[in-house]
Amino acid sequence: MADIQAPVAAPVAYRLNEGAEEFLAELTDTAYRVALRQGFVGSFIQFQLDLWSALRAVLQRNSR
Repeated sequence: MADIQAPVAAPVAYRLNEGAEEFLAELTDTAYRVALRQGFVGSFIQFQLDLWSALRAVLQRNSR
């Protein structure tokens, strides 16, 4: 699987630990690939950023 970097660095107060950031990158990449196979309408960049943000919010909620 290709290495994925966070599209935008999160403010320090909202950063996850390094392992969680790596997991988030892999999870986002996997979900994005599934979405590509299923098809979607719109900007793929915006879709990936929105996906990253939504998954990050879930990880943040569950890591507290």
